[in-house]
Amino acid sequence: MKVINDLTYFTTVKHLASGDLLSERLFLPPVEEQRTIADYLDRETSRIDSLTDELVSLASLVAVRRAAEIDNAIEHGGGDMPLVPVESPWIDAVPKGWRFLPLKRCAAKITVGIVINPSQYYEESGVPVLRGFNVRPALVSDTDVAYMSEESNELNSKSRLEEGDVVVVRTGAAGAAAQIPLWAVGGNIVDLLLVRPGLQLRPKFLEFVLNSRLVQRQVAVGSVGALQSHFNTGALANVWVVVPDLDEQDRLLAHLSIQIGRYDSLIESLGNLMLLLSEHRQALITAAVAGGLGAVGRAA
Repeated sequence: MKVINDLTYFTTVKHLASGDLLSERLFLPPVEEQRTIADYLDRETSRIDSLTDELVSLASLVAVRRAAEIDNAIEHGGGDMPLVPVESPWIDAVPKGWRFLPLKRCAAKITVGIVINPSQYYEESGVPVLRGFNVRPALVSDTDVAYMSEESNELNSKSRLEEGDVVVVRTGAAGAAAQIPLWAVGGNIVDLLLVRPGLQLRPKFLEFVLNSRLVQRQVAVGSVGALQSHFNTGALANVWVVVPDLDEQDRLLAHLSIQIGRYDSLIESLGNLMLLLSEHRQALITAAVAGGLGAVGRAA
């Protein structure tokens, strides 16, 4: 039988004409054999689906434990450090020697990217322009990056990116933060917030803090918008953050690099297993439908 895609064609959208489908010849086994194949596939795909669900649940648990590792480092120093009480609705205490203060007091710059008719600046090539969908927690994607000319970049120099800058989503997934990669240095941003850490903050540590439970609870309260969350510079400037000394930040970053790497490796392995199960499931179905149960053993 032809592959379905061979029967499709394009007008304004891709579709399958009913006449083409009705004219196809199907080679079917006897009804009893069909039932046997269907029963077999029901059993085997149910087992595969059950195992896949277990892997999804395990991956979710690993992701939760990953987030808890970060929160423990940010809120408690990652160990049994003595804590000092603070008067705050966001946290009861911070490790001794750490400061707890609004972001505006430890950031060199907090600003917003281009928000008024940004499309007027877009070009086919030039300097990169990051938008909201390019940024996820701890990740800046180069997929569908926009560009603008050097002249337009100069006109919008207020939000031009420098090495070490951290960008924060303001619309949609409000509060998601990521340190910019080197390829984005010198570029610009659209509808994103920019935080330039002061001398007392490592950019990567600031990224962890902004994505932590401590700050995300504040973002949820500071976001507005009937249809989607919306975060602004004033709200970001006033979120409270922890600021250990630089040596302590370096220690925590080294600790998190090892621990988070382990969690990410495990999550990737679980994802690969789910992909293999999905491919195996499809192979069983294809083999059984095309060649009967005798072909299933060769596909297993």
